Amino acid sequence: MKKMIIWSVLCLLPMQMSAQVNPKEGYVITNEGDTVRGTINYLKDEENAKACQFRKAGESTYKKLSPSDISGYRLADEGIYYVSRVLKTDNVEQRLFAEFLVQGGVSLYRYSYNGETYFGFADTAGKEAIVREDKLNEDLSSYEDKLEARRGQVQQVGSVMSKDPTVAGRLWKMDLTSNALLKMVKRYDERYCTSDGDCVVFKSDTKKSRSVIPHIYVGAAASYAWFRSGSQTFQTLPVTSSPEAKYSGFVPTVMVGADMTYPRQSQHLMTQVEISFTPYSIKADEQLVADKESRMKCSELALRLGVGYVFSQKGSVSPFLVGGFSVRHQMSIKEENRARVVQKTTGDIPFLYDKDYKSITYLGIYASAGVNIGHLRLAATYDLPFSGSNDLQMKSALTVGVAYRF
Repeated sequence: MKKMIIWSVLCLLPMQMSAQVNPKEGYVITNEGDTVRGTINYLKDEENAKACQFRKAGESTYKKLSPSDISGYRLADEGIYYVSRVLKTDNVEQRLFAEFLVQGGVSLYRYSYNGETYFGFADTAGKEAIVREDKLNEDLSSYEDKLEARRGQVQQVGSVMSKDPTVAGRLWKMDLTSNALLKMVKRYDERYCTSDGDCVVFKSDTKKSRSVIPHIYVGAAASYAWFRSGSQTFQTLPVTSSPEAKYSGFVPTVMVGADMTYPRQSQHLMTQVEISFTPYSIKADEQLVADKESRMKCSELALRLGVGYVFSQKGSVSPFLVGGFSVRHQMSIKEENRARVVQKTTGDIPFLYDKDYKSITYLGIYASAGVNIGHLRLAATYDLPFSGSNDLQMKSALTVGVAYRF
């Protein structure tokens, strides 16, 4: 029954997160140059390049506007600015929305198409160049291959930024990324294009504009765990056996993890990765020998990977549900003062012994519910591991914890 409940949570979460809505205040610029204010559904880069989902102030539904319908759109408080341009990608010219990064004697644009990110350079005379995002690495063979592939790109950009003889040399050896190219174009405009007016950099709130936002947390918790050690028969004459033993109790847990949110894909989607360490030392529920305490001990490292639903990302209070899969590795496993009983006609004679077990790895599922309050993260997690190979097995665990979110 417990497994069915957790599986139901895992199956329902993706259905609840299918809608992609990330409303941002902004405006569109018509082909006639007029400004119309409203709400923009700010999604992933490739979707933003193909269309603008716009809801005019006072209206209830979004309208999809193509790059031919309007000349551009902009988010009100973040400065992110898209303009309609005819761009050449894979030798095909088409009109797309490109994000305006720098405006000046040489302007810089960025856009996404078929999973790739491209940068467009354009001067005031209409000369243009397009390069693909690319990062160099320390692998010599890959480094040399990439440099060779850049030959044509360097020539194109060099012709647009021809006033600076050092541009081509720097392009051979630099990462072709937003930050690197933005700095290069800004420096060029400020030095060589002063007669074309001020250089304008369209800055944005990088946290709000990122596709993935990680929320790192570190915390501590109290776990209540259940273990079971099966009954064992050692010999028949006389009958010598160990009755079933059950262990349950509270243990401390420390954890570090990250909740990832995807504001440009869904306002409710969250994924989770968490690593925890738990030192178990739990006494048996029943003690067969009054003055000797039976106890199980082990150390555990656990990994949880899950997908979740955030009820609201607005404000300081944000409830959430998470479900997923877990991997738990337990080591240094032992039972201390485990009872063994010798059955004799005069009565049962109990005695105690210690037993060590090999390390074991459990696969399992988990479900978690919690709330973020500012930097504070409160959560309760129920873990259900699948059966292991040892006689001593973990049955389930309930963890209630508090963490600090950075």
